[in-house]
Amino acid sequence: MVNSLNSVVSAAQTLAPAVAAVMAIAAMFMYMYSDKFADVAKTKLFKIFVSVGVIAGVTTVINWMTSTARF
Repeated sequence: MVNSLNSVVSAAQTLAPAVAAVMAIAAMFMYMYSDKFADVAKTKLFKIFVSVGVIAGVTTVINWMTSTARF
């Protein structure tokens, strides 16, 4: 169970920066070239950075859980 969860998190950590970069570039273009979508772009950028932070922090939580509670 733990190994499969670690492999899923590892795959997400590998893909997350690339996906986040593409999404951030798209949101930045929305912000720069459209007054109509500037507020939407701001919220998208915030969500992108929070999502990447959560994915990066999941490994720490999983390691803490496995060291604390042995299944």
